[in-house]
Amino acid sequence: MTILQSLISGILQGITEFFPISSTGHLVLLHHYFGFKGSQIFFDIVLHLATGLAVLVYFWKDVKSLFTTDRNLGVLVLVGSVPTLILGFLLADFVDKFFVDVKWVGIALIVTGFWLLAANIINKRIMHNKHIKQKGIILYTWKAIVIGTAQGIALIPGISRSGATIATGLLVGLGSNLAFRFSFLLLLPATIGAAIFKLKDAATPIPPVSSMLVGGIAAFFVGILALHLLSKILKDGKIYIFGFYCLAMGLLVVLL
Repeated sequence: MTILQSLISGILQGITEFFPISSTGHLVLLHHYFGFKGSQIFFDIVLHLATGLAVLVYFWKDVKSLFTTDRNLGVLVLVGSVPTLILGFLLADFVDKFFVDVKWVGIALIVTGFWLLAANIINKRIMHNKHIKQKGIILYTWKAIVIGTAQGIALIPGISRSGATIATGLLVGLGSNLAFRFSFLLLLPATIGAAIFKLKDAATPIPPVSSMLVGGIAAFFVGILALHLLSKILKDGKIYIFGFYCLAMGLLVVLL
């Protein structure tokens, strides 16, 4: 892998890991259409750890609060991680199909697009409900389980992890701010678990250190910027733009 390929992969990871358009799906497409050769598993692990570090830095105050003033939220993050872990084992063989035929990735992107558009429409209706406004926004255990299940489904390349969790958070009435925060707090244990799980499949030789550094640094800084932009987009209620993007990209991949 060249330095340029590493840089492009890192930038793409930083954007797509946080924007709800599927990082794994886009990396599969990048490797397929641009002719990246050989196993990229170890390099992909580095990129995911880099974006995981970006989440840790961006949400540092929230992460600290999980162990001090907001331990209940910390428990719910662990609860939400359980269905992700279970689905990770159940979907392992099914996910392999998406690395063989990219049209499966296109179909999954279309699913993500409809998921985001449905969440945008239903969330607007929920937020206009006076009863919901008066009751306030609360993250219950069942909501954490449902969102964690959505994260597990997002192990399928083309199903966006952030898209699935944020959209589901909106669908269960969390509101954009809490859905955003919980989605990425839920990413941290998932990133660590996925990295450990993928290591057993990592092929040798290990990619050059220079390539991993360039890709990782790019993924980290672009990821920080993407988180900031996504937060603003969600506050403005414009998550639907990602839905239309996923539909267009998915259709393009399926029809090519």
